[in-house]
Amino acid sequence: MTTPPRTFKHLFMTTLATLSLTTGCVHVNTVSLTSVPAERDKPIEAQSSRMMFFGAAFDSDFIDDAIDELSEKCPQGKVEGVLTKFETIDYFLMIVAKQELNVRGYCR
Repeated sequence: MTTPPRTFKHLFMTTLATLSLTTGCVHVNTVSLTSVPAERDKPIEAQSSRMMFFGAAFDSDFIDDAIDELSEKCPQGKVEGVLTKFETIDYFLMIVAKQELNVRGYCR
C-alpha cells in the first residue's frame, strides 16, 4: 500500500505547529523614568536577568544586582534620570522564560 501524497493543508498545519512551538514572545511589564537632569554627559547603564521555568520566580535578587552595578559605575556621584525597563521573554510555550531588567541613568 502506498502513502498518499502530502497535501497543502497537511504541509500548512505541520508548518503552523512547528512555528508555534519554536517562537518566542516579549512582554514589557513596566517602564519608569525619573526626572532627567539638564547635564547628560555621563550616561551609565546596567542589566541583569534570571531564567524561570513554568513561571516560577523564587526571588528577586537579580534586581538588586542591577542596582548595585549602576551604583558602582557612579561611585562618587549621584545617579539621576533613571530609566528602568522590566520585561519577560517567553522562549517555549511559557515553560521557559527570562525576566530582564535594563536600567539607564546619568552620573552627576
